[in-house]
Formats: sequence, structure tokens, C-alpha cells
Amino acid sequence: MITTKIISSKDGFKNLEGDWKKLYKEMKSPNPFLSWQWTDIFLDSYSHQNFIIIVVLKNYQVKAIAPFYSQNRCISFLSDSNIADYADLMIGSDEKTYVQKIFNELIKIINLKKINLSTLQGTSSHIDIIKNELSLHFKNVSLNPIHINPYINLSGNFDSFFKSRQKSLRSEMVRTKNSLTKVDKTWTFVEANNTEDKEIIFDSLVKMHLSRQTNKVGTSIFSSKKNKNFFKSLIYLEDLPWNIHLAGIKVNNEFITASLSIVKDDIFYYWIPSLIPGIVKGSIGNYHIYLLLEKCYDKGIYKFDFMGGNEQYKMKWTDKSYTNYQIVAYNSAFIMLKDKAWHKTRTKLQSIKDSSKLIQRLWVFSSKFLGK
Repeated sequence: MITTKIISSKDGFKNLEGDWKKLYKEMKSPNPFLSWQWTDIFLDSYSHQNFIIIVVLKNYQVKAIAPFYSQNRCISFLSDSNIADYADLMIGSDEKTYVQKIFNELIKIINLKKINLSTLQGTSSHIDIIKNELSLHFKNVSLNPIHINPYINLSGNFDSFFKSRQKSLRSEMVRTKNSLTKVDKTWTFVEANNTEDKEIIFDSLVKMHLSRQTNKVGTSIFSSKKNKNFFKSLIYLEDLPWNIHLAGIKVNNEFITASLSIVKDDIFYYWIPSLIPGIVKGSIGNYHIYLLLEKCYDKGIYKFDFMGGNEQYKMKWTDKSYTNYQIVAYNSAFIMLKDKAWHKTRTKLQSIKDSSKLIQRLWVFSSKFLGK
């Protein structure tokens, strides 16, 4: 017997803790942002009032969990792309049956005009199943690529991997290391091993991140006190199915690079980095990655995930990537055309924003207030 229940209160969510953790462990999800601990701290930090969690049970055992957020008859994942890079449904097996149950239930309780599900990792097995199911209920459904997601499979050993990189990158790393040594012969690469170390590196990361935005249009993710407190709170979480990793290069007793990453099983998610430019010649940012990769090989990590975005520095390290997606479903052709017109305008702005301060300001405004 397959049944469903709806959870839309914090107390109901708290009562789901044991089943959520069990399902997350059983499905062996590589996505840290689907864990109960992540969702718990997210709800506590951002006070979402309109969340809807659909739970599917088979013979009274939880088999699927679908965390959503509802606003103005629009449904999205219970997530935020500025906070969590990936979102998805939690389904252990028999995916098609449980996806049908989830969306049949969702459509019964809300008169929906739009569903916007983002960001789905290209590695998710649910993408086509969700799209096909939504096509049965909505007039217009599209699967849209958002960005590529570079990654490195860490096979063999570090020396062999590094020798396979382009000569220009290898030379750049030598120059950077030589410059570091000239600045401070005792420079160190620090990986935080306790809460105190994590706090120090995190505070350095925030300081760098804010400083690098001083002369740029836009804001640092840490310019919001709420965001800063959210990320810092991750340091203190216990009983986690993943680990927060903080590291940095220390020169003359000051961190000149720092990164906040997530380690889930044998996957290293390189998440939020920053640096102080100009102190060392070469590429201190890439040298930070070089040192992280060396550590990952030593620890038996099998995948280094750069997360979404095709920034040039990522592509120097790998030619492998997958694509992340958004699924959008509309019941109204008017709303669909309105959204398409907006996204078309936004794409044009994106292509020219770097050449115009005015367009850059409009870009920041639109991203913050008009849509993700």
C-alpha cells in the first residue's frame, strides 16, 4: 500500500528527522544539500513559511521525500541557488511510481500556475522521469541547461595527473611556488582540523571575499549578515553525513587564500574560495587548488567537483564536465511567454554587462529582485 502525507510545519519537519536521515543514507545521495541537517539549518536561518514537504510511504515506510517551497501558486525546490548549488527529490528506488505520487499529490493541494525546479545535477537519475510526469499535467514543460559543472576524476596519482596538465599551467605553478617562497620561506598550507581553526579560516575567507567586492559592482554573498551567520553555523553542525572543509595558504602569519568546501563520502566539492591579490606573483588561486588536489589524492578522494560554472580557472584543470538543469512547467501560455521574454532580455544584458557599469548595476538589481 502506497500513501502520502503532507508536512508544512516546523514541528512536522522535526518529527521527520529519523526517516529523512535513514532515506538519505539508503539512497547514498552525493548531494549534501539534500541531507536533513542542511534543510534544518536552512529553515532555521531563513524562516521559510510556505514550505510543503511531500512524503511517500509504502507499507508505512518512508520511500520518498519531496521538499518544495510555494509562493503565488508557483512551486520550487525548498532551496536557494545562492546557498545550495543543487536540489532534487529524495527517492531510493522505484522512482517512476514515487514521482507520480509526489506530483499527483502536489497538484491536488495547490492550483498551480508554474513549477520551477532548479538546480538539478546532470548526474541525477530523476530528470527525465520528472519531466515526463509533469508533461502529463502541464501544457508547457521544458528542460533547460543552466550551466556546465566541471569535475576531475582523481585516478592514478597526483604526479601523473599534474604532468597531464598543459605546460603553461605547470609553469605557472612553479612560478607561484617560487614567488611564495621569496615572500615567506615558512609559508604553510593549512587545513582546519578543529572548530577553532575553522573559525579562523572562515573569518579570513569572509574578510577577503568582502574586500574583493569593494571595487566591483555587486555584493559579496557575505555582505548579508544572515548569509554570513548561516555559513558560519555549518562549522558547528554535528552528526553530519558530510564534512565542511576549510583551508588556506598562510604567509607571514596571514591567510592570503581561503576556501570553504564540502566533502561528501569520496567527493570534494570546491565551493567558496577567495584570495588577496598582488602579494604573490603567478596565480595564487590556482596554486591553492593545486595544493587541495594534492591533499585529495593523499586522502583517497576520487572526485574533485568544481560545482556549477565554466570559469576559466576551472577549465585549466579539467576538460570533463556534466550539465546542470532546470525543469519549468506552465499551465499558462501567457506566463510562459512573459518569462521567456524576461530571460531573453537578461541573456542579452549578460553578454554586454562587462562593458557597461550601468548594465552591471541593472544586472545586479535584476538578479536580486526579479528572478534567479
